[in-house]
Amino acid sequence: MPAQDAYGAFPAIKKQYPATKVILYTQFMAKDMILHFLQQGVNSILFKGETDDICEVVEQVWATGKWLSHSVRELVEGQLGEKPIHKLPLGENERNIIKHISEGKSSKEIATLLHLGENTINSYRQSLLKKTGTKNTDELIRYAFNSGLI
Repeated sequence: MPAQDAYGAFPAIKKQYPATKVILYTQFMAKDMILHFLQQGVNSILFKGETDDICEVVEQVWATGKWLSHSVRELVEGQLGEKPIHKLPLGENERNIIKHISEGKSSKEIATLLHLGENTINSYRQSLLKKTGTKNTDELIRYAFNSGLI
């Protein structure tokens, strides 16, 4: 932005178009800057060079109003108060599956409990990892706990 940086442009955008969802796309990973924009109400922050699918990010921001990459969440973890950084709209099956995963149940056990196929449970697991931006079951459980899902 030749005429204005993000510090000046974001408030102007929000003032003139308050319903506009804003995704900050930056190469800078400065914690203070990230916290500033999150506290000001930016909907998403993506770092240049990350592998997140921009189309999926836009869809998530459109659907939920907020999406942050795993690296942004790690960078600001615990800095935004007690509220989770973003809440995802999860279905009943997804919430039940997270609950059972947190209890240490296998996909096969969860499938039996929910009367679903084991492959279906594995698909849910992969989908949940993608939706939450987590890399493994431990991170998924931590995310679910911090978000109040379990």
